Amino acid sequence: MLTKMRKPVAKAITFVLFGLLILSFAVWGIGDIFRGPGQSTAVAEVGSIQIDQMDFDRSLRQEMNRLRASFGGQIDFDTARQLGLVEQTLQQMVNRALFDQQANDLRMVVTEDQVKRVIAGEQAFQNQFGDFDRLRFDNVLRTMGLSEAGYVASVSGDLKRQQIVAAIGGVTEAPEALARELFFYGEERRTAEVIEIARDGFTELPAASDEDLAQLHEEASAQFMRPETRSISLLQLRASDLAGEMAVSEEDIQLAFEDRREEFGAAERREIEQIVLDSEEEAQAAKQRADQGAAFEALAEEAGGGAPISLGEVTRGELELQLPELAEAAFAAAEGAVAAPVETGFGWHLVHVKSITPGREPQLAEVRDRLEEDLSLERAVDALVAEANRLDDAMAGGASLEEAAAALDLAVQKVPAIDARGSDGDGGEIADLPPLEELLPVLRDTQVGQDSLLTETPDGDYFVLRVDGVSPAVLRPLEEVRADVEALWQARQRDSQAETRAEALAARAAEGVELAKIAEDEGLIVARRGPVDRFGQGPLGERVSRALAERLFELDKGAVAAVAGDAAWLVAKLVEVERPDPSAEAETFDAVGEQLSQTMNGDLLSSFSAALRAETAITVNRALLEDLTARY
Repeated sequence: MLTKMRKPVAKAITFVLFGLLILSFAVWGIGDIFRGPGQSTAVAEVGSIQIDQMDFDRSLRQEMNRLRASFGGQIDFDTARQLGLVEQTLQQMVNRALFDQQANDLRMVVTEDQVKRVIAGEQAFQNQFGDFDRLRFDNVLRTMGLSEAGYVASVSGDLKRQQIVAAIGGVTEAPEALARELFFYGEERRTAEVIEIARDGFTELPAASDEDLAQLHEEASAQFMRPETRSISLLQLRASDLAGEMAVSEEDIQLAFEDRREEFGAAERREIEQIVLDSEEEAQAAKQRADQGAAFEALAEEAGGGAPISLGEVTRGELELQLPELAEAAFAAAEGAVAAPVETGFGWHLVHVKSITPGREPQLAEVRDRLEEDLSLERAVDALVAEANRLDDAMAGGASLEEAAAALDLAVQKVPAIDARGSDGDGGEIADLPPLEELLPVLRDTQVGQDSLLTETPDGDYFVLRVDGVSPAVLRPLEEVRADVEALWQARQRDSQAETRAEALAARAAEGVELAKIAEDEGLIVARRGPVDRFGQGPLGERVSRALAERLFELDKGAVAAVAGDAAWLVAKLVEVERPDPSAEAETFDAVGEQLSQTMNGDLLSSFSAALRAETAITVNRALLEDLTARY
């Protein structure tokens, strides 16, 4: 009976638990597993502990693989770098090393029995009876590419770090009084009756005199400034300018087509599901039942009472990344068939091919023009490197921007005005510039009269610029922005009239007149808003403005206030206050207390980590780090 209870569902849970195990390694790093003898080149040094490049490389690849899995494989390393993956991985490993250094300083010891208990307690290593299974342990480590000694060392290190974490951040329990106040703060809801007075309903506005506009122009000068601009001379080396000169043969195009055939075609995709059994005998018996016509769902039900585990619609390459042992069998079986049982470290898999989406072979004629263009551009990029070196040498030798350009038969582009956002100072776009992400930092850091360094763009182009002059930010003349000033004047007049009316109606309500009566007299509508929380969120997606929500939580029940909204002034009366009961909402109250405790413990742990950083020598070899990551 116990065996049957631990079939596919148990296997699915094992997958999840094993994933959590690996995730914990990712948080702390798994350098000890992979550090080989004789490695001394360090990406970083934390006290006496070195993070060598092999450690870092493997950890970074693990993080990259997990990120790709999260994005469905649709992410490259450059994008991951921009998301901060390199620095995040480094800091994870530095944090781990800080705790390792502290454990060494404290001479902490983990016994062999402690390590054994942890390993024996991992469900990924247990048989169907919940006992440690040596064969399964070896198979799982082999599947993950880990050695036993390395894994044992990793567990030992984890235990030491966990002891430090427990000592620092695991002893704080949130005071009940504080948890209660936070519970009330977060769970209280308020309901109001509201009259809206739209600003755009006021059309009879006083005419603005020249003096009024001049005063407003001065008061709101920040809205009418022309930003600081720079005039620059810009020289660009672009592969696209050279691409037309690059010769590409038919043989080159054919070779490129063969190299990129998979890119242009569509790989066969299969929708696959599986069940995982404990023994080959069970798997063969289930396979025989499938061959006799039994439904795969029925086999899963008989095996463990659950549904088959879906692997989704995958290509062969995607399946090889997830479960390489299954790929051959899954892609050899016919549509609707159940493949022969396959053994992995997790048990015996029985795979069902639910459907097949055929692949598509690309045709050269369809992509010939694109290949020719890409090859021309690639060769232009290569040729551009030589041009960039010539330009760099000329300017290093003292040639001016114009002289270097003339020597290379290039044109210098004059940009009379460019601001910090890359526009012409009046909000207009400037054509034919390098990517602003690269241009603007160079523009900001280059002094007047100086040439910038030759800078490469992500596309492989180059540019260099000289700042010829700076025009400081100035207030645009009133006549130049008169229409904008008049529009602001009118907007303020509408707002003032709406506010005056809202304050008058709020005063009537405060004297005891019902909002419904006021709305009837004024030809307006009363709407009920709420119950909402302090952030304006109500049931079923209802929202009120943050300003209204904040004001409602300042009022006493029955009080009235005029509040500025986005497009209207509001007259709001607080009609209901829902104060939560901790005893009636015990689960929520307990969750608040638990979250508060976790936050306090996290703060303690962060403070401790910061203290370790402050007292521990940490050096990072940025040059080595850049060299290592440039290989990806």
